[in-house]
Amino acid sequence: MLYIQDMFIAVTDTSSVIIGWTMFELIINPRLMHNVQGVIRRVLKGKKKVFKSDTKDLHYLTPVINETLRLHPPTPLIPRE
Repeated sequence: MLYIQDMFIAVTDTSSVIIGWTMFELIINPRLMHNVQGVIRRVLKGKKKVFKSDTKDLHYLTPVINETLRLHPPTPLIPRE
């Protein structure tokens, strides 16, 4: 039987794995990391809290995360029959 707690743990684990892989990819590509940092600093301007409305202006971060998901999918790809 699947419990609510199990679902929350699964979501948290998947998110942490994606964040870890994204950071790994940025570390091995310093120029890309510099670009992402610049965009985040420019958009957030030193804010202490980040809200969902702030993420709509982070256009450069979305392709970075999508590429990380393409390179390191969080779940194995199972072909359909």
